[in-house]
Amino acid sequence: MKNNKEQLPSRERMKKIILSTVKDKTWSRRELISKVIKRCGFTPEQLKDTSTDSISTRLKSFAGTVINELVGEKALSLTQDNKIELPPKKKLENKEILEVFINKYLTDEEKKDRTPGGKRNTLNAVLGNILKKKKKEIDKADDVVEYLDKQLINNSTVYEKIIKHSDYPETPLGNKLRFLNEKFNECKRGALPKENYRKILNQSVLECLSLAGGEFFERLCLSLIKKGYGDRVVNDKLTAGPDDKGIDGIVYIKDEMGFDERVFIQAKTKRKKGYIPLCEIREFLGVMIAEKATKGILISNSNYHKETIKFADKVDNLILINQKKLLELMQKHSIGIIQQNGLCKIDDKLFLEQV
Repeated sequence: MKNNKEQLPSRERMKKIILSTVKDKTWSRRELISKVIKRCGFTPEQLKDTSTDSISTRLKSFAGTVINELVGEKALSLTQDNKIELPPKKKLENKEILEVFINKYLTDEEKKDRTPGGKRNTLNAVLGNILKKKKKEIDKADDVVEYLDKQLINNSTVYEKIIKHSDYPETPLGNKLRFLNEKFNECKRGALPKENYRKILNQSVLECLSLAGGEFFERLCLSLIKKGYGDRVVNDKLTAGPDDKGIDGIVYIKDEMGFDERVFIQAKTKRKKGYIPLCEIREFLGVMIAEKATKGILISNSNYHKETIKFADKVDNLILINQKKLLELMQKHSIGIIQQNGLCKIDDKLFLEQV
């Protein structure tokens, strides 16, 4: 993934664009992202390019990540069939409000710390005080979470203890990246054994891929496959969208004898533990045959059911990449995982869409 001249919108601006797009309608994820990127100030000509490093692809990836964050903040909600809409206007209970800000501001480790001086208890105490003293203002606020967020940011105790020292956005993804940076520094100074750090890194990278969203993962997977084929790649495009037929990307390659090949790519992110079932591989293979693809690669940050693996082994032009192989490729090609001070480290800038 290369550096592009076009600057992405800020996180706050992207949130506003997404929320104003949703309005009172219920959207499929693909349709919403497609609509949102058209409202980010770029020309139709700029958005035509769907290659891995194009502004269109980067916008899709970033929009998907921010949508995940808005769902986590309860600014958006998911229907039973995973469509996106504004949440019904109801008064949040204090416990629900606290949970929103615990997820927003604290890392997993900080959430577990319930000591009197811990960040969780500090946040709980400050928020409880605001809820009591600002009850009238809260009742009048159009967006209670947004109002309370500003109150917390302007609170000196919360700012000094929780916000000031963070170079990461106060989101679940930002918190996970901050946690990993702390573990990297611990390992670098010898306070954390390398083997322990490696396990933490691998598990956390897989979690970050889920938090960043399917659109980010599709782009990352396409970049990995391109890097693997090297100079043989003549073109590539991200095909994911409302009419993608289950194909997320295509890499066009030409071998030294001049033969052309089309490699179809499908990227599957799993937010919960589980295995990719056989039916999904059958569907992917069906599309490959119908579209006359030369090869197919299915990549996941999860693993595959044993029947899925057995089936794929019988298909010569189909390859499955599981979470272990994915991490190896990310490290080998320095995409998502980079080397620093002799240690592997998650590429914060890539996950935060700063490159």
